[in-house]
Amino acid sequence: MAFKDDIPYFGTLKIYLSYSFWEELPQFINRHIEDDYESARQLFNDMSNISLVEQPRYGETVNDFIYKVKGKCNDENIDIVFDCLGAIVLNTSCSVNAINAFLKKHNIEIKCNYDYHNLYWEALNPNKTIEEVDNLKVKVKPISLQSCENLESLLETLSNKEHKRSGKDALKSAVSTMEAVLKSVTGKSDFDKSIKHFKDKKVGNMAIIRKGNEYWKLANEKFRDCRHGTVDSEMKELTLVEAIFWVKEITNYVTYIIDISKQ
Repeated sequence: MAFKDDIPYFGTLKIYLSYSFWEELPQFINRHIEDDYESARQLFNDMSNISLVEQPRYGETVNDFIYKVKGKCNDENIDIVFDCLGAIVLNTSCSVNAINAFLKKHNIEIKCNYDYHNLYWEALNPNKTIEEVDNLKVKVKPISLQSCENLESLLETLSNKEHKRSGKDALKSAVSTMEAVLKSVTGKSDFDKSIKHFKDKKVGNMAIIRKGNEYWKLANEKFRDCRHGTVDSEMKELTLVEAIFWVKEITNYVTYIIDISKQ
């Protein structure tokens, strides 16, 4: 699987590819190609398709090719470097242990795994909020497709946090997820009736369940432009730092709602 599919929030990890990383990468590749022409041909074909850099021409070296790949890379598409590293594992004698040792040497907290002919990546020190949201996606998927879409939007917001509306967009996606999950697990079409459902059924702790009302009012009353784009001269600002606090709470709340709905 592609690096950006395994770690969709890679933009938040602040991965730094040092000068020494780029200097040593050609040597690393050469060690694993050795004299295997066919492996080298397939490797550079794959790396060319990944990076959109033309394959080495006659007389060009691995250094020349990697220099061009480096020129294509920035913070937004750094995933192509890891997909190229994956291609090294898949096409040469290089093992995942060798790749991981290389990454560790250059202080890159990413790990390569290879199980049952499937290569995938994991972050060794992930953004905890994003990781929690990503894990929640697995729980809500069987319950509500709309919730999955809201969580995808939330992950995108948290991964691209420079936009001035990032805080409100994050809160909007989190509250929309909560609403969709509540309606789905209770079978109600109204938010208030969804909350009341648990009281009527005497399921769960109402002190926790009523928290949903607090989150609802936060997005629909305190920050009125959060969900519906209201034009208001007195619009309140919501920083991403504050929004992340609420996202963590709402994520835990949605997890709780899913768990008690199974009782």
